[in-house]
Amino acid sequence: MRERSLFHAAVLLGVLALAVAAPALADITTPGAGATVRGDVTINEDTGATKPFFCSDSDTGSAISVARLSDAVVVHSVSKNGTGGLSTVWNTHGAPIGDYNLKSTAVNKDNLCNPSTSIVRSNFNVHLENNSNASYTGPRIAAMLSPIEASARLRDEKTGRAIDGRTITFSFDGRQAGTCSTDFNGVCSTTILIVALPGQHTLGVSFGGDCCWTASNSSVDFTVTLPI
Repeated sequence: MRERSLFHAAVLLGVLALAVAAPALADITTPGAGATVRGDVTINEDTGATKPFFCSDSDTGSAISVARLSDAVVVHSVSKNGTGGLSTVWNTHGAPIGDYNLKSTAVNKDNLCNPSTSIVRSNFNVHLENNSNASYTGPRIAAMLSPIEASARLRDEKTGRAIDGRTITFSFDGRQAGTCSTDFNGVCSTTILIVALPGQHTLGVSFGGDCCWTASNSSVDFTVTLPI
């Protein structure tokens, strides 16, 4: 009888040992350390908090935070009670270009169902660099010495969202022809006088870049005709 009791105790301890194996790391799997990120950045932490099967989920949880390295300000964070993975989307629209720190933490439970202190599982940096896209949207033909309403649109290259409050510069055959400032919809316009001989020319638009978006430019063929 004593041997059977010892056998049952050993089996129970074995089951508990399996159940309370060292907790898996709550690592961030995407994006990777050192990655360059843009637009809406999906951050996946696949494991989350861990616990033995016989413990409740209470007092466990995990969290993800994103902080600017330049001033340590947390710009995005999310947390979850209980066990299991955690995912979040960091909207970087308008965020300054630069390096950011991604960190994941977890509160686990030990084999006595006691919660741990918050444990850092992932801690690495990524580089944020959002690209702009400037495009011309106005007329592409006009008579010599006539005015046109030249217009442009400025968008985030990855998400397509409008970029407002930025200066667009128009050029005609490489010479500056005018400027305008984008509105809430990322569009703007200005009047340009077409001072050129009849034929094919080039009309360009450009954005010089700033703290939050890289520079961009594009051009279209423009036809100048004889006056009517």
